[in-house]
Amino acid sequence: MVREQGVRLFRQDNTKGKKSRGHLVPKFAMTMLERRAAEVPPGELDLVFPSARGLREVTTVDKQWRKFRERHSEWSWITPHTFRKSVGTAVDRGADIAAAAAQLGHSDSAITARHYIMTAAVGPDHREILEQFGA
Repeated sequence: MVREQGVRLFRQDNTKGKKSRGHLVPKFAMTMLERRAAEVPPGELDLVFPSARGLREVTTVDKQWRKFRERHSEWSWITPHTFRKSVGTAVDRGADIAAAAAQLGHSDSAITARHYIMTAAVGPDHREILEQFGA
């Protein structure tokens, strides 16, 4: 666990590739985590999102998210993978594909490009070039 600005951050020890890895958290997320930490009654593990038994299991989060989506159909398209793709796309658009791959922990940016970067629904704006056809 790491303490930053009053909030202790807990992460799994290793990635799928068994590498230790952490992330720097943007200010908006730290603000939300600090607010949440202040609202949650203190517990033995001092968690921000505790379950009734302590640590929240991944399967429990999946089940809770599934039930939420059933009650709120406008959010039914969002999955944990959607969040991951959104992060990859935001970093790609704000920096580049190499930065997005590094953020997501990919050793090959081709995987990031193929599976995690959302493609634009509208092609690039080449109207001025194409106007030559109408001249």
